[in-house]
Amino acid sequence: MGGFSTIWGATYPLVTLDPASDAYPAGRHVGNPGGLSAVDTDLVAANIIAGVTVFGIAGTHGWYDRWLARTIAASKTAAKRVPERTNVEPAPISSSNVETVGDLPGSMIKQLTPAPTVTQAAVIAVPDYSEAITETPSRKYDLELVLGGAVADDGGVQTTETAAAQNATVNDMTLLPAVPALSDAYYFGSDYLWDALLLNIGTQGAGTWTISWEYWNGGVWAALGVTTDAILGFKATTGIKTLVFTRGAGWATTAVNGITKYWIRAIVSAYTSVTTQPKGTQAWYRITT
Repeated sequence: MGGFSTIWGATYPLVTLDPASDAYPAGRHVGNPGGLSAVDTDLVAANIIAGVTVFGIAGTHGWYDRWLARTIAASKTAAKRVPERTNVEPAPISSSNVETVGDLPGSMIKQLTPAPTVTQAAVIAVPDYSEAITETPSRKYDLELVLGGAVADDGGVQTTETAAAQNATVNDMTLLPAVPALSDAYYFGSDYLWDALLLNIGTQGAGTWTISWEYWNGGVWAALGVTTDAILGFKATTGIKTLVFTRGAGWATTAVNGITKYWIRAIVSAYTSVTTQPKGTQAWYRITT
């Protein structure tokens, strides 16, 4: 196609593109009535993305292929590894000197030089319990209550004085008759096995006689094992005096003047004379646990 074309006052030669030639001549191209199927005869479909046609050549290059190179590159990225921490120990610092980091004061940096040396470390002693002795508690507890029963015996005639032994009336207990005789006695009783008698003497006895202490062993009156006798056969000075004894074997209850208790008795085992009749004010029994 020859000739010229004028656009906005400028004149351009008219040219025709040749499908068989790669040359693109200067001038104005006004189209090709026969169609321009291709200007580049060596286009390769595999180099054109699928869905795109260039000069009549339909591309076959897939989207997956487009990103293949990047995918391969990503597959070679180093995998992240999580450290196994079950037996992690701090790595030893091999440097002999520790340098202050940044603006931290030196006092906040762990000093490794010189290495601390313990020359007089205290040894923690573990006590040896292999021969430990368990101490038996020496503390004992006493239960003291007013006497449960009291009976005066004058020549076989028995008189109950329980109320007199339980109250604080002075001298209302006749510990011995006005004129004692052999086998006269005074009985002290409790509802429980007991260990000591506390007697508040209102009048100190005077004279020549001997008192023996006995308990009922279930069959006969037997000697009581006295360990402490501050009553002194009713001859002790006025005030509370104590008789401590060991519980006799087979100690059993028995009835005295119709009163059943665990009894002990003070019996006249020898008599010569009496100057002052002993009297009592009150009495208690003690149980030691």
